[in-house]
Amino acid sequence: MSSMFEIKLGEPRPKTSWVWPYFEVKTLQDGESVATCNICNKTFKHGGSTSNLINHLAKTHKVFKPDNTSSNGGTNNNNKRGSYSSISGLNELTASNFGGGFGSNINNIYDFHQQNYQILQPQYNLEEEMLHPHHHHIDGANMRKSKQQKLNHPLDFLFGTWYGEGSGRFEGINDFIYNEEITIYPDEAGRGWLYYRQKTWNPMKNNSNFHSEMGYIRTPGMSDKVELVLAQPTGIASIEEGRIDGTTIMFRSTNISRSSSAKPPHITEYTRTWMVDPISETMTYVFNMSTQHKQMAQHLNATLRRIQM
Repeated sequence: MSSMFEIKLGEPRPKTSWVWPYFEVKTLQDGESVATCNICNKTFKHGGSTSNLINHLAKTHKVFKPDNTSSNGGTNNNNKRGSYSSISGLNELTASNFGGGFGSNINNIYDFHQQNYQILQPQYNLEEEMLHPHHHHIDGANMRKSKQQKLNHPLDFLFGTWYGEGSGRFEGINDFIYNEEITIYPDEAGRGWLYYRQKTWNPMKNNSNFHSEMGYIRTPGMSDKVELVLAQPTGIASIEEGRIDGTTIMFRSTNISRSSSAKPPHITEYTRTWMVDPISETMTYVFNMSTQHKQMAQHLNATLRRIQM
């Protein structure tokens, strides 16, 4: 990571809120304080209030504040949102609180025995999910089908959800940092293409949205040729083409279209390189671009790790 993200541990402070087992507070070199989620590594600006951290745990991980604290640091089983285990530091949603079906689904989606509380991949149609968000349930038949597709696809090393941090720069703008998530997985019908969804957040502005894009990755003939077809909410659609070299893909734009309301400066060309290390489960990428008035130069670079498979 860039030097902007080099950190030092914050000064010790009393941590009385129930959220702190889930977060690590750090201080950046510029004095800004940030809190990083221990479950998904998402980073938040932290000014003392824990409201945004509580909201993140509830909305993203379905972890809630215990209602009644007992003398051993846990809660009794009357907690309507689940019983809290001080041993695991996780909100254990029990079948007795919500009914057997809900409890079993939660246990299937989250593997609490993994060191990083890894979230297992939900099997649902990403194309449909883009329009109609689902509750994420594991389906054994679809999981077996996905594994079979993984064995037969030249881009199986990309499958999953990737999360990490990046930095950006370009002539005429201030340098910046961002958090990013990319989700890639195959069409369930085995037609060869992959669904692609990407989004970024600004950790210095309470994780407000930065950039997002979604589309498809195509592998014509299931060869080493690959195409990336994307749409952005800024009114830009693009096609990039490239080649697979081991677990590296180098793309170059072949067509960039924009709506009449898309704001300048207009990008005229860009390239991106994805490099995956299957051993460490990390993806590193570099994105270069040129505009109407600026020559091709590096704009983004990031390192992501696979958090779902």
